Amino acid sequence: MVRIPIARIGVGAIELIVISKLAGAKDAPKDTRLGFAFSMHDNDSNDRPAHQEDADVAVPTGKALRCDFVGGAVQHRLRFGGGRGQDLPKAAGLKPGINPHIIDATAGLGRDAFLLASLGATVTMIERSVDMHALLRDGMARALDAGGVTAEIIKRMTLIHGDAIALLPELSPEIVLVDPMHPPRNKSALVKAEMRQIRAIVGIDDDQTRLMQTALAHASRRVVLKWPAKAAPMADIPPASHQIIGKSVRYDVFMQS
Repeated sequence: MVRIPIARIGVGAIELIVISKLAGAKDAPKDTRLGFAFSMHDNDSNDRPAHQEDADVAVPTGKALRCDFVGGAVQHRLRFGGGRGQDLPKAAGLKPGINPHIIDATAGLGRDAFLLASLGATVTMIERSVDMHALLRDGMARALDAGGVTAEIIKRMTLIHGDAIALLPELSPEIVLVDPMHPPRNKSALVKAEMRQIRAIVGIDDDQTRLMQTALAHASRRVVLKWPAKAAPMADIPPASHQIIGKSVRYDVFMQS
């Protein structure tokens, strides 16, 4: 019998309810509105799709969208991704012998959290979308069932359903990762089908500035903002301490005194 570490916290509440349930995929909620199987892309990809001006494109339907930690690109990245030399681990401050506790305030489908956990970090994921939370829970349950290294990584990940703006003050975080819906790109491009479906689930993060301000107010060590490489800095927050810039994504790092 395996159990999955899932926590739910009501918005604005301090009470923490830990749900220990059997990790069989058969128990996971189903949502027939979701489409396309989802897999992790390279380390410049995003859990959440870019905020596009052509967002009114119809959401496609097809195979059920799912969070997959067991196969495909997730496992390829686990084996060949470059370890702590990748941009995200460097931005989060992962170094040999240093395995911090990181709060992923915008969990999405959990790819960034899985990467950080695979390198030794303990990660608490916060996801406010009911449907996305269900997909994450299902993916974590199947990964635990798979056993081996993947299950050991999942055991370092905790999932919370709630709003990070309300929860961060109660969690006293050291390091916070924020990956909100991104601003429009200068060059319009058709968003990939699966990305449009994810966007249809999570919506637009209109409160992303308030989330960053909350993270900066409560993180004791650093805040990492995952942002499009060529986008202007997020408005109404202080300048980043430094940046790590990839091909399509950059990490704005805010060191806390």
